[in-house]
Amino acid sequence: MQNITSLFTFYYCAITSSFFVIFFLIFYIKMRIITHQTANSSN
Repeated sequence: MQNITSLFTFYYCAITSSFFVIFFLIFYIKMRIITHQTANSSN
């Protein structure tokens, strides 16, 4: 029983951290695209 609980906690932490990383990557890519478009529009 203890192994199942620790395994569930491990998966929960991994899923939460991976979700946060994916969200940060999407936000970072969006900001880069916005800044890239503004830089290109002035050209």
